Amino acid sequence: MEEKILYCGMADDILTPMILVPNFTTIFVIDLFDSAFAKNRTWEGQKRDILQCLKDGNNEKSHHRDVYLHYDKSTPTYSIDEQCDIKEEIDNGKIWKVIFYYKGIKRELIYFHHTNFIANWDEEIKNISHLMCMGAKFPIEKKILNKMIRERCNEDCKFYDQFAEFNNTIKTTAIGRTIFINDLENVLCEVEKN
Repeated sequence: MEEKILYCGMADDILTPMILVPNFTTIFVIDLFDSAFAKNRTWEGQKRDILQCLKDGNNEKSHHRDVYLHYDKSTPTYSIDEQCDIKEEIDNGKIWKVIFYYKGIKRELIYFHHTNFIANWDEEIKNISHLMCMGAKFPIEKKILNKMIRERCNEDCKFYDQFAEFNNTIKTTAIGRTIFINDLENVLCEVEKN
């Protein structure tokens, strides 16, 4: 079964979804570009950081980590089980696609950059089994976001909205809750209270 992730507001955090859902096939990202965490404050710099994390299998050399280290010297290095083999990358000015192998399996990163997730999602984004928004405000009261989730997420989609680090590792990072699409508003309202 295909495990598709949608990460809203990912920036360059490629390792978190790979650690939380190691059997993923596709990671979709919808993100407005934020130059604060991008190398050279450019989209090209952010792409280079993501590719470096995939190639190295960790975020030790990432600009994002350097920014955090400036404020918190205890910021951990996050790692995946092995390095990735990048096969192809294409950016058409709106969508950046990276095809790579991880643990011998072909995977895809499909990154809708400079794009707001509080709008109609591209038709390619469907059958989502893991919805992540760890670093982004997720205003479910917006009708279009609510509609997109109902139409594009699977009935038993897991929702990840916060971090819970243990032993300086990201292995147990986000809390995955099963979303029953009919109860979506209640689940997300409950999240807002916590």
